Amino acid sequence: MARILVIDDDPMVCGAITNRLLEGGSEAEWVACSRLGAQMLVRDQFDLAVIHVPFEGASEAALAEIAANKNTAVLLLNGPADAGNGLERFGFPYPEQPFSLDRLPSEATEAIARSRENVARVKAAAAALQAGMEAASKEMAG
Repeated sequence: MARILVIDDDPMVCGAITNRLLEGGSEAEWVACSRLGAQMLVRDQFDLAVIHVPFEGASEAALAEIAANKNTAVLLLNGPADAGNGLERFGFPYPEQPFSLDRLPSEATEAIARSRENVARVKAAAAALQAGMEAASKEMAG
């Protein structure tokens, strides 16, 4: 079961999204304060953060760092019309627009799967790099 955090400044929106994710089989909680949401992302482990941008109280770099360090996928509620906020360069997906609560559980599952695939690729690349460095070090020493 996926653990999801919903961050939006509107408690009614948070509640609606959280309820739909719960209906879809996820464990979900919400917070209507971006600063508290950022703290929760750093402190706790989530599979996905569903975020309504602009994400006031935390920089886009902080979002990218949270996602990278905690292996937390991010799904941005605003569509590409909000491009230019800087977050798209991190590869965080936007749900299909117009946004639909009905599609949200499947979009959340896809975002988590993409994130896990990316983590696996990075780990494989890091292992290959480490093995290459160790082989080169042994060759230089021998």
